[in-house]
Amino acid sequence: MSLPVGAIPALDVDAHVTHTFSLADTTRFAALNGDSNPIHTDVAFALAAGHPAPIVQGMLSASLFATIFGKTIPGAVYVAQAFRWRQPLLVDEAVTASIRVVRLRKRFVDCETICRKTATGEVVIEGQATVLLPKPTTTTD
Repeated sequence: MSLPVGAIPALDVDAHVTHTFSLADTTRFAALNGDSNPIHTDVAFALAAGHPAPIVQGMLSASLFATIFGKTIPGAVYVAQAFRWRQPLLVDEAVTASIRVVRLRKRFVDCETICRKTATGEVVIEGQATVLLPKPTTTTD
């Protein structure tokens, strides 16, 4: 799905993106946001804590929803998001993020959001998001 700027999506329309976050990604994200928790960036620390690999920061994995909105509804403004993390996503584990339009209110679009481990289908994040559509563009001759 990719809509022209200002176009209104239909109910039940969905879109998804699949991505694998690397240790370099989690390290860069930690440097960017100041999250110094070594569970995200230090393999030895993650192993000692009982994890087979570092854990991708929750907000980094949740950022895939913004990726979908930016690609599929150009110009939309992300105005609300509520989500719950169900389990950790590990570095080098593929994840598929999906959105589904569930409600339209004028220029507001409410969506279900979910991230699943691509290999197993296990839910990593689930929630709801709202985006505000841009005003329709008009052309005059």
